[in-house]
Amino acid sequence: MFGKMKMGRPTGVNEIDAWVTMLENWADSVKEFKRECEKKDLLIAQCLPQMSKNLARTLAAMVKVWNLLPTKIVGNDKFKSGLVKVTDTAVWGWYTSVKRKGLDELPHSEKTNFKAFLKMFECPNTLRLIDDSITFQTCVNIMQNQVRKYNRRLFAYIAYKHRVVTS
Repeated sequence: MFGKMKMGRPTGVNEIDAWVTMLENWADSVKEFKRECEKKDLLIAQCLPQMSKNLARTLAAMVKVWNLLPTKIVGNDKFKSGLVKVTDTAVWGWYTSVKRKGLDELPHSEKTNFKAFLKMFECPNTLRLIDDSITFQTCVNIMQNQVRKYNRRLFAYIAYKHRVVTS
C-alpha cells in the first residue's frame, strides 16, 4: 500500500509525495475510465475494476494527505472516515479480488461496498452496477471535484508552509 514499504523498508512520505501520488493516480484513473469504460461502453460493474488500482492509490494518498495536514485545514471529517473505510474495504478489494484474478466485473455481492462508495462521494444513489459508463460519468465528475478540492487545499497549505509567493 502507498507509503508503507519500499524494497522491504518502511518509507517516510511527506505531504508533497502524497499530493503528487494523488494527482498522478487520479489522472491515470480518469485515463482508464476514458480508454476502457467510455470507449468500450462498459457497465459500472466492469468499469470499476479497470479503474480500481489507480483509484485505490488515489484514495490512499488522499487519506495519507489528510493525516499529514493540520486539523484546521482538513475540512470534512465525515468524508475522511468514509474515505478510509471505502478505500480499505472496497476499492483495494475490487483490485485484488476482481482485477488481479482476471474477472470481468464486480460480483453482485459487492453491491453494499458500491453503495458505500457512491454515498461517500455523494454520487446519485440511483446508480446500479448494471448501469453503463455514460451514467457513471456523473459520479466520475463528482470524484473529480473532490480531488480538485484536495488539490486546492494542498496548494494553499504547502504554499503557506514553504512561504511560496505566487503572482
